[in-house]
Amino acid sequence: MKINRKQFVEALQKLSPALGINILVPEFQYFQIEGNHIQAFDGVLLADLILPMDIGLTCAIPREVLGLLSSLSVEEVDLVIKNDDLQVRTDKLEGKFSVIIPLKFQSLSQIDADDVKFIDPELFTDVVEGLSFCRFGVSKDATAGPRCGVHICKDKIFSTDRYRVVKWNLDADSKVECSIPLKFIDLLRRNRNEISSLGCIEDKTLIMILKDGTYISTCLLQGEYPKLLQYFPDSVDYKQVEFGESLVSIIDRHLALLKDVNSVDRETMIEAREGVCTLTSEVPERSNLVESIDVEMENGAEISFSVNPTFLKEISSRCSSFKYFDKGLILFETEKLQYLMRAAITSSKKEE
Repeated sequence: MKINRKQFVEALQKLSPALGINILVPEFQYFQIEGNHIQAFDGVLLADLILPMDIGLTCAIPREVLGLLSSLSVEEVDLVIKNDDLQVRTDKLEGKFSVIIPLKFQSLSQIDADDVKFIDPELFTDVVEGLSFCRFGVSKDATAGPRCGVHICKDKIFSTDRYRVVKWNLDADSKVECSIPLKFIDLLRRNRNEISSLGCIEDKTLIMILKDGTYISTCLLQGEYPKLLQYFPDSVDYKQVEFGESLVSIIDRHLALLKDVNSVDRETMIEAREGVCTLTSEVPERSNLVESIDVEMENGAEISFSVNPTFLKEISSRCSSFKYFDKGLILFETEKLQYLMRAAITSSKKEE
């Protein structure tokens, strides 16, 4: 059956983040298709849409089909099922892919107004921005339960990896409290301008409905999230470091060095003393970059800590200074956000 290649590719691309990588469950790596109905599911994240056209297939097709179709420039392709294989044909090529039959569609959660806590659409932009910002602070430990995601608690958003805390202040109460996996946050960011509804079902499932009817949901991370407000210092006794305007260009150079490192694994060492701040980034056994910048700070003070430079770039446009406290805490702070971490304080006087 001949279909519009571009429309089909756009649909598969929208659902592809919900595909899994677990080779023990092959269907997680396949798009489930029945006529105009397409679905992808990785065991946690579910994406489901209805196309305006009938694809003419009733089977599950592998993600590699999307790769082939994306590489083509023709307007139409012919899709044919023969001997449990999907044949993709144009005038100049023919691709063959194994399919899975029968289908394994997942049931969609029923959206009942009595069971769903909907977030006010006026808060969508604020929520997505806060989740995007806080995602850098989540724990990398797969056994950390809800700390592996970003936590919404009414009018605040948190993340922590036990060594740092990121907090975002929402403009109003979101009405929900839950811990959200990073993959769903990535989909929220990708579709931020297309969100029609966003809500939580019984504190177990978070759903997003797009303007074209696409349904996306995720299982929420279960477990008690730590109470983090108690860790923020309320003391007025702190020292402050003020950066100049050139910080963003410096961070860009460090990000270029770390471009092949996973975005959540990037680290830059910050060392400030005697009015000079030194930034050091390293790709083990490959390269490193050391760069200094003049800063305004109290005489005799010394401090050092590590930070994700991707986060530092985002916060540098919002906050050009940080505070450090005698208990060894570093705090970046604006009206909307706070980023708290433990710093390594060094003595301002060398031992004789």
